[in-house]
Amino acid sequence: MRLKQLEVQGFKSFPHRTVVAFAPGLTAIVGPNGCGKSNVVDAIRWVLGEQSPRLLRGAQMDDVLFKGSDQVPPSNVAEVSLTLEVGDLSNRLDGLEEGSVVAEVLRQCTEVKVTRRLYRSGEAEYLMNGRPCRLRDITEMFLGSGVGARSYSIIEQGRVEQLIVAKPEERRVWIEEAAGTTLFRSRKLAAERKMERTRENLQRVADILRELDRQLNYMRRLAKRAEQARATEMEIRELEAILAVRERERLSEDIAEKERKLGELDAALRAARERLGEVECSLDQYRTKERDALAAWNEAKQQRMRLDVEVEALVQQIALAQRERQEGAVRRGAVEAELEATQRQLANLREHRLAEALRRGEVARAVLNLEFLLGQALRAYKIEQVKLASLQSALSASRDEELQLRQQRSELENQARNLSRTRDDLARARTLLSKEIQDASAQLSATELELIRHRSRSFKLELELADLSHLRDCKLEAVEALKRELSLVRKEKDVVADEVLRMQSRLETLEELRRRYEGFKPGVQKLMLGENGTRLARAVVADVIQVPADLERAVAAALGELVQCLIVENREGTLAAVRRLKEEGLGRGAFIALGDPVNNGARLWDGNGDMKPLAELVTVKETYRPVVERLLAHVALVPKLEDALRWQQSLHGDYLLVTPAGETIDQRGVVTGGTEQSLGEEFLARGRRVQELTEQLHQKNSELQEKQKLYDEVRRRAEAEEQALRQLEQSVRDCSVQLLSLRKDIDRFAAARKTVMDRIEHAVLELRRVHEQLAETQLALRSVTEELSSLSELDVTVQPRRHVLEQQAEVVEKRSELLDRQIRDLELRLATQRERHEALVRTLTRLEQEEIALAERQRSLEAGIRDALEKTNEAGRTLGDLSARRSQLEQDLEQLRLAEERHQRMVEEIGKERLAAEKEVQALAGQVELYREGKMKAELEVVELRGQMEHLRQTVQERCGCALEDLPTRPTEESDEELRGKLKELRSFLEKIGTVGSGVMEELRETEERAAFLRTQRADLEQSLKDVQSTIERLERTSRGKFLTTLEAVQREFSAVVPRLFGGGEGRLVLTDPNDLANSGVEIVVRPPGKRLEAVGLLSGGEKALAAVALIFALFAWHPSPFCILDEVDAPLDDANVARFMELVREMSQNSQFIVITHNKRTMQAAHRLYGVTMQQPGVSTLLAVELR
Repeated sequence: MRLKQLEVQGFKSFPHRTVVAFAPGLTAIVGPNGCGKSNVVDAIRWVLGEQSPRLLRGAQMDDVLFKGSDQVPPSNVAEVSLTLEVGDLSNRLDGLEEGSVVAEVLRQCTEVKVTRRLYRSGEAEYLMNGRPCRLRDITEMFLGSGVGARSYSIIEQGRVEQLIVAKPEERRVWIEEAAGTTLFRSRKLAAERKMERTRENLQRVADILRELDRQLNYMRRLAKRAEQARATEMEIRELEAILAVRERERLSEDIAEKERKLGELDAALRAARERLGEVECSLDQYRTKERDALAAWNEAKQQRMRLDVEVEALVQQIALAQRERQEGAVRRGAVEAELEATQRQLANLREHRLAEALRRGEVARAVLNLEFLLGQALRAYKIEQVKLASLQSALSASRDEELQLRQQRSELENQARNLSRTRDDLARARTLLSKEIQDASAQLSATELELIRHRSRSFKLELELADLSHLRDCKLEAVEALKRELSLVRKEKDVVADEVLRMQSRLETLEELRRRYEGFKPGVQKLMLGENGTRLARAVVADVIQVPADLERAVAAALGELVQCLIVENREGTLAAVRRLKEEGLGRGAFIALGDPVNNGARLWDGNGDMKPLAELVTVKETYRPVVERLLAHVALVPKLEDALRWQQSLHGDYLLVTPAGETIDQRGVVTGGTEQSLGEEFLARGRRVQELTEQLHQKNSELQEKQKLYDEVRRRAEAEEQALRQLEQSVRDCSVQLLSLRKDIDRFAAARKTVMDRIEHAVLELRRVHEQLAETQLALRSVTEELSSLSELDVTVQPRRHVLEQQAEVVEKRSELLDRQIRDLELRLATQRERHEALVRTLTRLEQEEIALAERQRSLEAGIRDALEKTNEAGRTLGDLSARRSQLEQDLEQLRLAEERHQRMVEEIGKERLAAEKEVQALAGQVELYREGKMKAELEVVELRGQMEHLRQTVQERCGCALEDLPTRPTEESDEELRGKLKELRSFLEKIGTVGSGVMEELRETEERAAFLRTQRADLEQSLKDVQSTIERLERTSRGKFLTTLEAVQREFSAVVPRLFGGGEGRLVLTDPNDLANSGVEIVVRPPGKRLEAVGLLSGGEKALAAVALIFALFAWHPSPFCILDEVDAPLDDANVARFMELVREMSQNSQFIVITHNKRTMQAAHRLYGVTMQQPGVSTLLAVELR
């Protein structure tokens, strides 16, 4: 196997397609640091299957993609292809999978091209001779050949040091690679994984078999219990049949007894209802009279209450008007008094301010006069001092020699120049200070104007804040009132909603009774409810007819059992329904077809005005009108039973007379009557009650909607008021914030005014000081000039004038002392006057502020007086009108009280008569209700007994498969209790053994077959496990033998290579655990020339590199790899060691290709071909080839 060619594109720093051709022998790759030399090694390692980005000098795998540069865009795919001449490798086909890509390639080709691609999206692919393959195929092809991503054939930067510092167990891998046992290791690992999977499968099969054994035992028990259950069920059916026959006989007897009792209760109920009807008629008359009287009384009471409310309102209005008038008078008096006091205070304040202003002017003039006098005194003092100094200087000059006079003249000239400059500076300072005083005065005027304006605004805002606070309090009271009203309306709405819910519940109950045809015959229920959504009848007569409440009893009496008559489509429907009743044993029923003609015959009521056809007094759905007209064709309604008896003698043919009380006379003269309420009347009343409840529910819903609208309106008003309250509160907050801001501005302007006044005062003092200094400087300058003149004269007459100068100096000194005393006195008086002036300025400022506030207060009080006078006059006029209205209302109220008392006495008299009638009605109603409840209870008991009979019939049909009547009577001496006890024991036994499905036997057979199959599979897996274990043991024996042979051979080569590389010394390889050849590591021991044997970790850097190279060369000597790549391995070696290193490389390059990346010139000289790597463009590597041989 030999490297032929490397193609790189988009990999790291090689964006363009770059081809590196490898010739036999030694190839060197050179270039400066960072140009991409090591990327060639990374490309070879990557295409051989390296999966660690760290070993490729990256953080993640997509770091191998070209990232782009300033001129070249990034690559979306990295592709590296490595072409190898493999020759004949048929001996390597034994360990490869049959039909794999690598096996077919090695069988057919002598040249293999391995390609690896990585896309920026993360997708990757491997190719072998252009055919897709797996990473595993590439790895297996090179196993045992010494070639691989991490084998000793590729030694990159830092790998030499890693080999030295590696653990002994890690060095063992290199020996195994040289021994060719990596393929065995791979196969062993595959066999161990297969063995592990086999064990897992075996364990899984064992678990399944254990579970199946438990299931088989359970299913066998189930099969046995199934046989017991069948026998028990047969015995239970026989006992149930005997008990069912006895239950049938008992229920028949109970039904007959209950029906007899029901007849007795029916007769008693009719009598009680008849008496109740008579008393209720009297009670209705009393109630009518009482309602009329009560209505008149309520009307009088309401009128009186309205007048009471109106009078009370007038009283409150009168009191309010009086209180407002009194309060207005009091407020006006208080405001007038306060106005007079304010006016007096304002006048006094103005007089005081004028007086203080005059005083301030006097003090200011005094201050200016004192300042002027002080300035004159100071100037005179300075002049005297200057003169005194001049005289003293002159005296001193006269005593000195001429040289001293000349020096003094020179000093005086310098002093004159300095004084001139000082004079000019002080003049400029005086100009600047005057301008500053003018600017500050203008600023002070503007500040005082702003201060007055802000104080005025602050006063207005305080008034506005008081008004807003008052409005907010009023709005808060309104909101609270609306909340109370909202709570009241909510309670009323909830009461109506509860009534709606109760009525809905009652309506749903009635509709449910109608829908289920509760109380109707079983046949009617069965035919109307139908099965599977089909019904043989269209409707029941009770459902299609609507009867007024006062005619329900008459219609029920006229129809009788026909109230439950079923309406069918035609006669065929009638036949089908009857047949259904017979087939299912549902009793009897009445039917009427829609298509039958109506035979009215003669009209009984013709000529009898009080006799009315009953069919015309009821409301019927148009579809069913013919049916009702047939049923009521000869039925007439008469007012009373006496009329019916009188008219009955003159009637002929088929007829039926009925009264509103339910009394009937037929054509045979049979009279039926009484007070009992029939089921037909109850059925007819259900529809009426449903309709009445529907109408009442509609009214209540309307009322609820009105309450909801009222609630929404009140809530909307409350929300609007709350919103207005929030706005007022926000206005109060805003006004408060504005007021606070204004107060801060006032404080700021006051501070600014004080600052400006301080500036003005400071500037005035500074200006005064400048004036004084300027005057002093001018005097000094004149004095210096005079002194210069004097000095000129003194040059000739020094001696004669010395005595005169002494006298002058004495006189000047006395005058200076006198001026000094005057100056101190003037300064003291000036300080006193200045303090008085400042106090007067502050007083005037305060008085101006108070005057402005009092003026504003005076205007406010005058406006308040005018408002109070208008309100007092208006309250007086309103009070007169209200008093007249109150007198008239009190007269009307007295008349209404008399009328109310008269109506109240009438109501009480009628109420006593009504209460007596109500007590009798209550007693009779209680009796009727008692009878009715007894009857309903009896009916329910009958229905329940019949339901029990029906349930028994259905149970027998289901359990025994025959009708209840067909069960034979089996004589037995055992009682019912004994039979039930025995049945209970059998059922308990059956429940104990449980219900067993019918497919238990089939499931048992299938489970036994599956268990047998799994036992066969378990035996196969156990045999497979033994075969794999045998294979692993064989591979371990072979690997140990090869490893030991290779270690001995590499040891010999290593012992021979170390003296050649080190120039002497010795080295050897030692097993760390000779007793465990399968896992023992390999330790390197080297003794350089002149040193003792040392562990490799104790060697120097160069010695470590030589030791690692020695091991690599020893491996190559024993098991030459097709090629070897060394990346800067010679970097830590000196020239002598490089020479010995290259000598070995040249020898080994005879059998293997060597590719060396180096910076060493000696290594370059030994190469057969040289590749130079440069970066002509930043970030883009370029390859240049040079053939040296």
